Amino acid sequence: MLSFLVELILLISLGTLIYLFAGVLPKIEHDSNVLHGGILSLVNKYVSLDKLDEFFHGFFEKTLRKVKVILMKLDNIINAYLDQIKVYSSIADSKEEMKEKLESIKRGKDE
Repeated sequence: MLSFLVELILLISLGTLIYLFAGVLPKIEHDSNVLHGGILSLVNKYVSLDKLDEFFHGFFEKTLRKVKVILMKLDNIINAYLDQIKVYSSIADSKEEMKEKLESIKRGKDE
């Protein structure tokens, strides 16, 4: 499962890099001889590359904003957990006393 996730992340990263490099390359002028006939003319007839580019820019902007919000929420959760650990460790004088206090807190939540 872990290897699948790593491969998936690598492929998505590679695709993103290719897309970003393609956006940086200078645009080729539309020559009627190049677009005459074939699959490229059919694709160009139904899908505008400029509209597709605008869609991807909007999609990436929204996605990155959502990821940012999720990461900020995760950061807040981790900070709250670290603050709890700091409070519990300052209360306890030893590791055994800290374990006992944590167990008593867990038992209190279960009841």
